[in-house]
Amino acid sequence: RTPGTAYLLCSDGLTNMLEDEQICQILGHGSPQQVLDELLEGALAHGGTDNITAVLALDEEVGS
Repeated sequence: RTPGTAYLLCSDGLTNMLEDEQICQILGHGSPQQVLDELLEGALAHGGTDNITAVLALDEEVGS
């Protein structure tokens, strides 16, 4: 377990439209909602030929 790690669960509607490098680059910027919005916009801009589903989970330290 590494605090700060982001976990992206998504359908092939996203991964078929964006390269892994593009997804990783987008994951490094903004709030979770901004990241999801940018991933969706990117997939749609590249054709969006299938349904696109994405969930982003962040591993964060809570309390001590």
